[in-house]
Amino acid sequence: MELCTPLIFRRAYWTRVKELTLWEYDELISKLQHVLGYAFVQKKYNRKLGGVRKMAKGILDYREDEKLANYSARISSTIRQIEIFGIRDINELIRTVEDCEECETFIGYSNILFEDLVVLLNCLLRWILPFARPIRDFVDSNNSIHLDHLAKLRKRGISNNLDMIEQCRMPSARETMAVLTHVPRDFILDLVYRTDISRIPYVRGKTVEIFNSAGYNTLNSIANATVEKMIPKLEKSLEDVGKKFSRSFIDPEGAIAQALVLPKLIEL
Repeated sequence: MELCTPLIFRRAYWTRVKELTLWEYDELISKLQHVLGYAFVQKKYNRKLGGVRKMAKGILDYREDEKLANYSARISSTIRQIEIFGIRDINELIRTVEDCEECETFIGYSNILFEDLVVLLNCLLRWILPFARPIRDFVDSNNSIHLDHLAKLRKRGISNNLDMIEQCRMPSARETMAVLTHVPRDFILDLVYRTDISRIPYVRGKTVEIFNSAGYNTLNSIANATVEKMIPKLEKSLEDVGKKFSRSFIDPEGAIAQALVLPKLIEL
Protein backbone atom coordinates (compact mmCIF):
# COMPACT_ATOMS: atom_id res chain seq x y z
CA MET A 1 0.00 0.00 0.00
CA GLU A 2 1.42 3.38 -1.01
CA LEU A 3 1.75 6.08 1.62
CA CYS A 4 -0.96 8.76 1.38
CA THR A 5 0.03 12.25 0.36
CA PRO A 6 -2.03 15.24 1.54
CA LEU A 7 -4.70 15.83 -1.12
CA ILE A 8 -8.07 17.51 -1.30
CA PHE A 9 -10.64 15.58 -3.34
CA ARG A 10 -14.37 16.27 -3.01
CA ARG A 11 -13.83 17.51 0.56
CA ALA A 12 -11.54 14.59 1.37
CA TYR A 13 -9.12 16.28 3.73
CA TRP A 14 -6.54 13.62 4.52
CA THR A 15 -5.12 15.57 7.40
CA ARG A 16 -8.50 15.20 9.16
CA VAL A 17 -8.14 11.43 9.40
CA LYS A 18 -5.69 11.52 12.29
CA GLU A 19 -7.84 14.05 14.12
CA LEU A 20 -10.84 11.74 13.82
CA THR A 21 -9.12 8.40 14.49
CA LEU A 22 -5.62 8.97 15.99
CA TRP A 23 -4.06 7.36 12.89
CA GLU A 24 -3.14 8.27 9.35
CA TYR A 25 -5.45 6.77 6.73
CA ASP A 26 -2.93 4.08 5.73
CA GLU A 27 -2.51 3.05 9.38
CA LEU A 28 -6.26 2.87 9.91
CA ILE A 29 -6.74 0.59 6.89
CA SER A 30 -3.73 -1.53 7.88
CA LYS A 31 -5.14 -2.07 11.38
CA LEU A 32 -8.49 -3.13 9.95
CA GLN A 33 -6.81 -5.53 7.52
CA HIS A 34 -4.78 -7.00 10.38
CA VAL A 35 -7.87 -7.73 12.48
CA LEU A 36 -9.77 -9.12 9.50
CA GLY A 37 -6.86 -11.48 8.89
CA TYR A 38 -7.74 -13.55 11.97
CA ALA A 39 -9.65 -16.74 11.19
CA PHE A 40 -11.96 -16.37 14.20
CA VAL A 41 -13.00 -12.91 13.00
CA GLN A 42 -13.81 -14.23 9.54
CA LYS A 43 -15.66 -17.22 10.97
CA LYS A 44 -17.51 -15.81 13.97
CA TYR A 45 -18.09 -12.11 13.37
CA ASN A 46 -20.96 -11.07 11.13
CA ARG A 47 -19.14 -9.07 8.48
CA LYS A 48 -22.25 -8.31 6.40
CA LEU A 49 -22.97 -4.59 6.56
CA GLY A 50 -26.57 -5.30 7.54
CA GLY A 51 -25.26 -7.31 10.49
CA VAL A 52 -22.78 -4.56 11.36
CA ARG A 53 -25.67 -2.09 11.46
CA LYS A 54 -27.55 -4.27 13.95
CA MET A 55 -24.44 -4.91 16.03
CA ALA A 56 -23.63 -1.19 16.17
CA LYS A 57 -27.12 -0.50 17.44
CA GLY A 58 -26.73 -3.10 20.20
CA ILE A 59 -23.31 -1.80 21.18
CA LEU A 60 -24.09 1.92 21.06
CA ASP A 61 -27.79 2.25 21.91
CA TYR A 62 -27.66 0.77 25.39
CA ARG A 63 -28.84 3.87 27.22
CA GLU A 64 -30.46 7.22 26.49
CA ASP A 65 -27.53 9.36 25.42
CA GLU A 66 -27.86 11.97 22.71
CA LYS A 67 -24.22 11.81 21.67
CA LEU A 68 -24.23 8.00 21.33
CA ALA A 69 -27.61 8.08 19.58
CA ASN A 70 -26.34 10.57 17.01
CA TYR A 71 -23.18 8.52 16.50
CA SER A 72 -25.19 5.33 16.04
CA ALA A 73 -27.53 7.03 13.57
CA ARG A 74 -24.55 8.37 11.61
CA ILE A 75 -23.02 4.89 11.36
CA SER A 76 -26.31 3.36 10.25
CA SER A 77 -26.91 6.06 7.65
CA THR A 78 -23.40 5.73 6.18
CA ILE A 79 -23.74 1.94 5.92
CA ARG A 80 -27.06 2.29 4.09
CA GLN A 81 -25.48 4.72 1.64
CA ILE A 82 -22.60 2.30 1.01
CA GLU A 83 -24.98 -0.63 0.44
CA ILE A 84 -26.59 1.27 -2.42
CA PHE A 85 -23.40 0.69 -4.41
CA GLY A 86 -23.46 -3.06 -3.99
CA ILE A 87 -20.93 -3.28 -1.16
CA ARG A 88 -22.29 -5.91 1.20
CA ASP A 89 -19.59 -6.70 3.77
CA ILE A 90 -16.61 -5.27 5.64
CA ASN A 91 -14.04 -7.12 3.54
CA GLU A 92 -15.42 -5.68 0.33
CA LEU A 93 -15.59 -2.19 1.82
CA ILE A 94 -11.93 -2.29 2.88
CA ARG A 95 -10.89 -3.54 -0.56
CA THR A 96 -12.86 -0.72 -2.16
CA VAL A 97 -11.17 2.04 -0.11
CA GLU A 98 -7.86 0.38 0.79
CA ASP A 99 -5.65 3.25 -0.36
CA CYS A 100 -6.03 6.97 -0.96
CA GLU A 101 -6.59 6.73 -4.70
CA GLU A 102 -9.29 4.09 -4.40
CA CYS A 103 -10.91 5.98 -1.54
CA GLU A 104 -11.00 9.13 -3.64
CA THR A 105 -12.57 7.22 -6.50
CA PHE A 106 -15.26 5.79 -4.24
CA ILE A 107 -16.01 9.17 -2.67
CA GLY A 108 -16.22 10.62 -6.17
CA TYR A 109 -18.92 8.34 -7.54
CA SER A 110 -20.81 7.69 -4.30
CA ASN A 111 -21.03 11.27 -2.98
CA ILE A 112 -20.62 9.86 0.53
CA LEU A 113 -19.02 12.44 2.80
CA PHE A 114 -15.37 11.66 3.41
CA GLU A 115 -15.64 12.24 7.16
CA ASP A 116 -18.66 9.93 7.40
CA LEU A 117 -16.63 7.17 5.73
CA VAL A 118 -13.67 7.71 8.07
CA VAL A 119 -15.95 7.73 11.13
CA LEU A 120 -17.44 4.41 9.97
CA LEU A 121 -14.00 2.85 9.43
CA ASN A 122 -12.94 3.97 12.90
CA CYS A 123 -16.16 2.56 14.38
CA LEU A 124 -15.44 -0.80 12.76
CA LEU A 125 -11.97 -0.83 14.31
CA ARG A 126 -12.81 0.46 17.79
CA TRP A 127 -16.39 -0.68 18.41
CA ILE A 128 -17.39 -3.54 16.09
CA LEU A 129 -14.27 -5.64 15.56
CA PRO A 130 -11.97 -6.77 18.41
CA PHE A 131 -9.12 -4.35 19.04
CA ALA A 132 -5.57 -5.71 19.30
CA ARG A 133 -3.79 -5.10 22.61
CA PRO A 134 -0.39 -6.40 23.82
CA ILE A 135 -0.64 -9.73 25.62
CA ARG A 136 1.50 -8.37 28.47
CA ASP A 137 -1.43 -6.13 29.45
CA PHE A 138 -3.30 -9.20 30.69
CA VAL A 139 -0.79 -10.63 33.14
CA ASP A 140 0.75 -9.49 36.40
CA SER A 141 3.90 -7.66 35.31
CA ASN A 142 5.34 -8.05 38.80
CA ASN A 143 4.99 -11.82 38.76
CA SER A 144 8.12 -13.45 37.36
CA ILE A 145 6.35 -16.77 36.82
CA HIS A 146 3.65 -15.09 34.74
CA LEU A 147 6.29 -13.30 32.68
CA ASP A 148 8.08 -16.60 32.11
CA HIS A 149 4.83 -18.17 30.88
CA LEU A 150 4.30 -15.17 28.61
CA ALA A 151 7.76 -15.52 27.09
CA LYS A 152 6.99 -19.13 26.22
CA LEU A 153 3.68 -18.18 24.62
CA ARG A 154 5.36 -15.44 22.59
CA LYS A 155 7.66 -18.07 21.08
CA ARG A 156 4.49 -19.71 19.74
CA GLY A 157 3.40 -16.48 18.04
CA ILE A 158 1.17 -15.03 20.75
CA SER A 159 1.97 -11.34 21.07
CA ASN A 160 -1.48 -9.83 21.59
CA ASN A 161 -4.98 -10.65 22.83
CA LEU A 162 -6.24 -11.62 19.37
CA ASP A 163 -3.39 -14.08 18.89
CA MET A 164 -4.39 -15.71 22.19
CA ILE A 165 -7.99 -16.09 21.10
CA GLU A 166 -7.00 -17.29 17.64
CA GLN A 167 -4.69 -20.00 18.93
CA CYS A 168 -6.39 -21.07 22.15
CA ARG A 169 -10.15 -20.58 21.96
CA MET A 170 -10.70 -24.31 21.36
CA PRO A 171 -10.05 -26.97 24.07
CA SER A 172 -7.84 -29.11 21.84
CA ALA A 173 -5.77 -26.06 20.88
CA ARG A 174 -5.27 -25.12 24.54
CA GLU A 175 -4.16 -28.64 25.31
CA THR A 176 -1.66 -28.58 22.45
CA MET A 177 -0.35 -25.18 23.55
CA ALA A 178 0.15 -26.44 27.11
CA VAL A 179 2.09 -29.46 25.85
CA LEU A 180 4.25 -27.43 23.49
CA THR A 181 5.07 -24.62 25.90
CA HIS A 182 4.86 -26.34 29.31
CA VAL A 183 2.67 -23.44 30.41
CA PRO A 184 0.00 -24.63 32.90
CA ARG A 185 -3.42 -25.30 31.40
CA ASP A 186 -5.16 -23.16 34.03
CA PHE A 187 -2.96 -20.18 33.19
CA ILE A 188 -3.74 -20.56 29.48
CA LEU A 189 -7.48 -20.80 30.09
CA ASP A 190 -7.45 -17.80 32.42
CA LEU A 191 -5.56 -15.78 29.81
CA VAL A 192 -8.06 -16.84 27.14
CA TYR A 193 -10.92 -15.63 29.34
CA ARG A 194 -9.16 -12.33 30.02
CA THR A 195 -8.46 -11.65 26.38
CA ASP A 196 -12.03 -12.60 25.51
CA ILE A 197 -13.33 -9.92 27.89
CA SER A 198 -11.03 -7.42 26.14
CA ARG A 199 -13.24 -7.70 23.06
CA ILE A 200 -15.66 -5.34 24.83
CA PRO A 201 -14.96 -1.95 23.20
CA TYR A 202 -12.32 0.15 24.96
CA VAL A 203 -11.70 -2.47 27.67
CA ARG A 204 -7.99 -2.73 28.45
CA GLY A 205 -6.02 -5.10 30.64
CA LYS A 206 -6.46 -3.00 33.79
CA THR A 207 -10.22 -2.97 33.29
CA VAL A 208 -10.24 -6.73 32.80
CA GLU A 209 -8.39 -7.09 36.11
CA ILE A 210 -11.04 -5.00 37.89
CA PHE A 211 -13.80 -7.15 36.39
CA ASN A 212 -11.92 -10.27 37.51
CA SER A 213 -11.45 -8.93 41.04
CA ALA A 214 -15.18 -8.21 41.18
CA GLY A 215 -15.96 -11.83 40.29
CA TYR A 216 -16.58 -11.39 36.56
CA ASN A 217 -14.00 -13.75 35.11
CA THR A 218 -15.58 -14.47 31.72
CA LEU A 219 -17.37 -12.54 29.02
CA ASN A 220 -20.44 -14.67 29.66
CA SER A 221 -20.48 -13.71 33.35
CA ILE A 222 -20.56 -10.05 32.34
CA ALA A 223 -23.31 -10.65 29.77
CA ASN A 224 -25.44 -12.35 32.43
CA ALA A 225 -24.85 -9.70 35.09
CA THR A 226 -27.18 -6.94 36.22
CA VAL A 227 -26.10 -3.35 36.72
CA GLU A 228 -27.59 -3.29 40.23
CA LYS A 229 -25.41 -6.19 41.37
CA MET A 230 -22.34 -5.28 39.35
CA ILE A 231 -21.80 -1.73 40.58
CA PRO A 232 -21.31 -2.58 44.30
CA LYS A 233 -18.85 -5.34 43.35
CA LEU A 234 -16.90 -2.98 41.10
CA GLU A 235 -16.89 -0.31 43.81
CA LYS A 236 -15.43 -2.82 46.30
CA SER A 237 -12.87 -4.06 43.77
CA LEU A 238 -11.73 -0.52 43.00
CA GLU A 239 -11.70 0.46 46.66
CA ASP A 240 -9.30 -2.41 47.34
CA VAL A 241 -6.77 -0.78 45.00
CA GLY A 242 -7.37 2.74 46.29
CA LYS A 243 -9.64 3.95 43.49
CA LYS A 244 -13.18 5.22 43.28
CA PHE A 245 -15.79 3.86 40.92
CA SER A 246 -16.36 6.03 37.84
CA ARG A 247 -18.31 5.31 34.68
CA SER A 248 -15.57 7.09 32.75
CA PHE A 249 -13.31 4.17 33.75
CA ILE A 250 -15.81 1.29 33.75
CA ASP A 251 -19.28 1.60 32.26
CA PRO A 252 -21.33 -1.33 33.64
CA GLU A 253 -24.36 -0.70 31.42
CA GLY A 254 -22.18 -0.58 28.32
CA ALA A 255 -20.11 -3.63 29.26
CA ILE A 256 -23.20 -5.77 29.85
CA ALA A 257 -24.99 -4.62 26.69
CA GLN A 258 -21.88 -5.10 24.56
CA ALA A 259 -21.02 -8.50 26.03
CA LEU A 260 -24.52 -9.63 25.08
CA VAL A 261 -24.09 -8.85 21.38
CA LEU A 262 -20.49 -10.03 20.89
CA PRO A 263 -20.17 -13.41 19.15
CA LYS A 264 -19.37 -16.36 21.41
CA LEU A 265 -15.85 -17.62 20.77
CA ILE A 266 -14.50 -19.66 23.67
CA GLU A 267 -15.33 -23.34 23.75
CA LEU A 268 -14.82 -25.53 26.80
